[in-house]
Amino acid sequence: MNYKNWSNTNNSNCWFYVVAADTGTTTIEITPTGNTMGGWVAGTTYTVTLTQGQVYNVMGQMIATPFGCNPVCTGYDLTGSLIRSVNTGSGCKKIAVFSGSGRISITCNNNQSSSDNYMVQAMPKTAWGKNI
Repeated sequence: MNYKNWSNTNNSNCWFYVVAADTGTTTIEITPTGNTMGGWVAGTTYTVTLTQGQVYNVMGQMIATPFGCNPVCTGYDLTGSLIRSVNTGSGCKKIAVFSGSGRISITCNNNQSSSDNYMVQAMPKTAWGKNI
């Protein structure tokens, strides 16, 4: 869950991070919807193993523009990336996922009127449409 990645500031990447919440090791599969700063290719699935409390950050790659950030910097939006915990024999482990962008411009008239940080917790599909 994110927004079109454009800003008036350099290095304002879209990103998401995964936190391993359970004890032991947690194996996760990540399929980004855009190319990443770490060289990951959109649509390709990657596997990462974390221990409790570890955080894995994925940052969308910036898209080169001929004039730098004049008028805007753009980058790959990671909205729709698939992040899932994998059952490695002892069930799927709990994870928390957060997404956002550094210095994103959200405006209703296509002006660069803002340049603010944006971050939300991505709720699992099982929680969609429920009040807790």
